[in-house]
Amino acid sequence: MQKTKKYKKAVVWFWNNLRVHDNQALYHALKESEEVIGLYVFHPKDWQEDRWGFPKTGRFRAHFLKESLLDLKQRLMEALRVPLYFYEGSADKAFRHIQAQYPFEAVFFQNEWTQEEEDIVKAARTACPQARWQGFYDQLLYMPAQINPLFSVIPDVFTRFRKTVEQKAQVMPPLPLPRSQATVPALSLSRELPHWLNACHVKIHPQAAFSLPGGETHALKRMQNYLWEQHGIARYKQTRNGLIGLNYSSKLSPFLANGSLSVRLLYAEIKRYEAEVQANDSTYWLFFELLWREYFKYMAMKYRHLLFHRKGFKQRNYTWAQDMERFERWRQGKTGHPFIDANMRELLHTGWMSNRGRQNVASFLAKHWHIDWRMGAAWFESQLIDYDVHSNYGNWQYVAGVGNDPRDRLFNPGTQAQRYDPQGDFQRLWLQGGLFYA
Repeated sequence: MQKTKKYKKAVVWFWNNLRVHDNQALYHALKESEEVIGLYVFHPKDWQEDRWGFPKTGRFRAHFLKESLLDLKQRLMEALRVPLYFYEGSADKAFRHIQAQYPFEAVFFQNEWTQEEEDIVKAARTACPQARWQGFYDQLLYMPAQINPLFSVIPDVFTRFRKTVEQKAQVMPPLPLPRSQATVPALSLSRELPHWLNACHVKIHPQAAFSLPGGETHALKRMQNYLWEQHGIARYKQTRNGLIGLNYSSKLSPFLANGSLSVRLLYAEIKRYEAEVQANDSTYWLFFELLWREYFKYMAMKYRHLLFHRKGFKQRNYTWAQDMERFERWRQGKTGHPFIDANMRELLHTGWMSNRGRQNVASFLAKHWHIDWRMGAAWFESQLIDYDVHSNYGNWQYVAGVGNDPRDRLFNPGTQAQRYDPQGDFQRLWLQGGLFYA
């Protein structure tokens, strides 16, 4: 006998969970409601300049988001008959506007735990207190209900966290695709992207290491290609410090960042690959990197606003300069240090930088030039296609010496260039001719 559904009308509030597969909010909304619509809100703060004068969402990430939303809109309708609506403005106004013509009884959404996002959710809930608000931790491999009993306090050293969860926690398997709804609600709300975003187009740089379109469709294709067709995962540990081209790393981080790929589905595919093809240091190492991503999310839960604090998690009172002239030289790749400049120009012109490059340019800004690490983190936030608030600010704190690095290491860009770009191919690629591609 089929269970009676709780709600007549419900809203799935999409944010950084832009997918149909393994989406807890979407799955439970369809399971528990007779009628469901999707909503994406363009929050004004996400499109304004930050205190350093950078657009919080730069053109590369905006373009990738546009592609991801268009793909989500199509997949929702084709697979589940769920219409996706767009709203420009504050979330509280969006929900009041919807409530007036679509008296929803529940909102299903992905939990967020950084201050700006928490404030947005709080305002929305206050605007519509009559609705039931159900949040899910859909960014995570391990749910807080699994992790919290393992630690009295989340440890400040990654290795202890890693060893404990590897031994004692289980990753929840991906959810099946929910059943399509029978009716399609039609509202007088916009189902078209804002004109300014729709007009946002980025010409892919011919030298770009990341050139994949956004969206769940391309996320799943890339995962299939990298794991199962080219078997890149089987040599990931050997190639992950590469600098040139698409396939030295998985290039799945942009899809994970905006949620067009489920981290739990990726984990399940890694384990399936290990069972059906081979398990080695490289297959483990891709999971190891996912654990770092997980760890920074839990550190953000633990320290909250300190994720953005000048003194960092460790509350170390270093003296940081806010020298805009020097910062601009770093930002534009004009420091005079070839390895640093090549990486910064790649970021400036493509919205991408390798993991090896990120560590080096961050260390250079914070520890060689002693410039406020938050300025560098803000520039990354603006530029990076794969920007993730927890990983970005957590990694910047780590490199700057105010976060989770127990050794407080310093990167020597000359030594690093000799080791990772011994023939100078990467530096020549970005420092010789055609530097300012439009």
